[in-house]
Amino acid sequence: MKGHESKIYTIATDGVKVITGSMDKMVRVWDVMTGECQAILEGFTSLVGLLELFPSSLLTADASGVIRLFDNQDYKEIWKVVAHQNAVISMHCHSYKFASGGSDGKVRGWDLSNGKLLQELITSNAVWHVRWIENSLVALFSKDIDNTREVIMKIWTVPP
Repeated sequence: MKGHESKIYTIATDGVKVITGSMDKMVRVWDVMTGECQAILEGFTSLVGLLELFPSSLLTADASGVIRLFDNQDYKEIWKVVAHQNAVISMHCHSYKFASGGSDGKVRGWDLSNGKLLQELITSNAVWHVRWIENSLVALFSKDIDNTREVIMKIWTVPP
């Protein structure tokens, strides 16, 4: 599969197609059987580091802090939000919502259907991992405590 102009940074697949996000600021959709590029998603301003593939849509996040949702049939953009001041480091989807963690120290919960912000939580440093567990949002981040770097896990209950 040739096509990206720089290193591939992330990958998602459903067994029929493979989606790649790259340092060349593009997302490509590939046919698994033929290896041919079926679509190119452009307009990103920095490397595309996270992908979440659903039956009818594709969620992307890049190092500029932007998250976008695309339709899986024609790959047209459904919505776009500036989610973080800097890179989106982590994303996790759960049912109708998703969470993002950024290098700006923010954990944000979003409505997947329209990109509307549901909840914002602030930590002291970059958020390396987010995960929904029912109505709770779990985040991992590091913090300097007594001149040592400690990993902190914080759990918030988010109203439905």
